[in-house]
Amino acid sequence: MDAMDCPVEANLIRKSLRSMDGIEDLSFDFVDRVLTVRHRADAGQIQIRLADIGMEPRIVSAGEDGSSSSKQSSTTWLVGTSVALGALAELLEWMHEANPGFANITPLHIAIASACAVILTFPPTLKKAWLALRGRTITISLLVSIAVVGAIAIGQYPEAAMAVSLFALSEAIEAASLRRAGNAIKSLLSSAPQTCEVIQSDTSVMTVATNLVATGDRIRIRPGGMIPLDGTIVAGISDVDASALTGEPIPVTVSTGDSVSAGTLNTTGTFIMEVTAAAGNTTMDRLIRSVRQAAGDRATTERLVDRFAAIYTPAVVIIAFILGCIVPLVTAQPFIPWISKALVLLVIACPCALVISTPVTVVSALTAAARAGALVRSGRILESIAAVTMVAFDKTGTLTTGRPSVTDIVPLVDGLSTDDALHLAASVNYPSEHPIGAAIVNHCATRHQCTPDELDTFEALIGRGVAASIRGQMHFIGSHRLVHDKDLCGDHVEAVLDRLAAEGKTSVVLMSDRQALAVIAVQDAIRPESPAALARCTALG
Repeated sequence: MDAMDCPVEANLIRKSLRSMDGIEDLSFDFVDRVLTVRHRADAGQIQIRLADIGMEPRIVSAGEDGSSSSKQSSTTWLVGTSVALGALAELLEWMHEANPGFANITPLHIAIASACAVILTFPPTLKKAWLALRGRTITISLLVSIAVVGAIAIGQYPEAAMAVSLFALSEAIEAASLRRAGNAIKSLLSSAPQTCEVIQSDTSVMTVATNLVATGDRIRIRPGGMIPLDGTIVAGISDVDASALTGEPIPVTVSTGDSVSAGTLNTTGTFIMEVTAAAGNTTMDRLIRSVRQAAGDRATTERLVDRFAAIYTPAVVIIAFILGCIVPLVTAQPFIPWISKALVLLVIACPCALVISTPVTVVSALTAAARAGALVRSGRILESIAAVTMVAFDKTGTLTTGRPSVTDIVPLVDGLSTDDALHLAASVNYPSEHPIGAAIVNHCATRHQCTPDELDTFEALIGRGVAASIRGQMHFIGSHRLVHDKDLCGDHVEAVLDRLAAEGKTSVVLMSDRQALAVIAVQDAIRPESPAALARCTALG
């Protein structure tokens, strides 16, 4: 529904539909402007009731966006033009009052600019005010409408233009923040595979839509494929890149019995997994639901403004009525001057600054944070940061670069220098796409003009490392497990690996087919700016 922008409309919908027989539950998705109704009533009657309050309902299929992108685009232009015209009207009035003959500015010019601004954005506000009045609800839209009509009645045309255009701007900003959340959700959804290779009972493979795969089904995941569902590996071994979910830059080796999550990437081997969470209940689905909830999770200040407006709006209207109607009756004075005073009160009391301040501030802060690389889920969370006294940082990609780099090269045999060990390791790893292999190759290139030795053969040992032949001599580089598989792990190797592990580093071992040659350690490097950032946090308390 294009008209369903925020909880104000949601309250009108609740008030209208809850009085109907057969309505069991209402669920609001402000991101896609979709209302889900669980009911036993006639669907046609529900649509009629929604149309009566100006909601323009249409039935959408599951997952369909309920808003109109063309309407959003035209609304943006209307609001922007209205604000510009309102500001122009104020400027013209100020110039005319300062110098009545300046640039031939006349009250007619001011009135035309003001009228254009009002015509562009007042009709939707006026419609909402009328619907609120029909529903016996006094809202900000109603107060703004009364203030605009009052300003026009007493000849304060620029004030009418600015009141309605700023109110329209505040609503447009709120709608834009919801669209941004919606775009984030669509990006997540587009990355998920639409089909899976399901293993049948006769061991044949059938391509099936992901949303039709059930818990307990077995699916095959090929190298380079996104894992579509949560599950447990039942056969095979591979390296899985979980950086999209965890931020960890180094792929994790997984094998039989290990769990894998939807949204992660299989990088090397093929494996078969048993589905433990079907579509709609996976790790990725929970992440998407979290984003949707955040979109409707408005800041505490915004909710406070709503509660304040619920009292403030009717109070102002009542005071204006007393001022314009009761006071002249009691004092036996002419009505016109007092009605004029009441309208002035409504114009002055119109809470445009209050209405616009919070959404503008929240969206501006969220945008500034995103530009700096910090993604804050919602205005409520943004506000809570002000009360923070202690911060725990996730190091990966926050305090660190998010990419492994070589920190230690420890030769294990006499006569092998660190440069020779690094060059040999870079040559063996040169065709590898693994992040650790890439880190070793890059480090070698920074140490000297690195021209890798030509390889006779190369093989990726899935989940363990790589093997390559150089001038007829086999060399290996890989994990602690590979060293044991080759029966080359002595006490001297264990001692170096234990020391580096205690320092929080990931190590690989360079080997020939007869002995371990060197241990190379990598670590996610600290960002150069991290120490200064921590110092600033400390200074802020």
